[in-house]
Amino acid sequence: MWRREKGTSYHYAPAADYIEIKNAEIVAECMKANGIPYVQGKTWTTDSFYRETRNNFEKHKADGCISVEMECAAVQAVCDFRGLELYPFFTSGDLLDAPEWDERNKDNDDGGQHDAGHFNIALALAEYISK
Repeated sequence: MWRREKGTSYHYAPAADYIEIKNAEIVAECMKANGIPYVQGKTWTTDSFYRETRNNFEKHKADGCISVEMECAAVQAVCDFRGLELYPFFTSGDLLDAPEWDERNKDNDDGGQHDAGHFNIALALAEYISK
């Protein structure tokens, strides 16, 4: 389940705190079948400048959220509305739940979290779904 904290998803799905990610189990099966380490859990979708406030962080962590991102609830709501399938997966970026901030992207010259590994995971998922 994804915690909804962005307005977009409310235009495409009834108001609720969470939206179900319908293909989460299929994504987990793909990760397992391909030997890709993964963790399943709740996340919340919010705009970036809200995600790092201490109150929101503590509130959603206490609710069981293990990550924060910026689009999934909205994309799932639109896919549900349009009858499309979504198979989201996330890779970890910076780590906020530690004694010191860990930006976790030191090996990436562009400062982003984009590398061939993410693309390879997406290809493995596409292949798994197509079978």
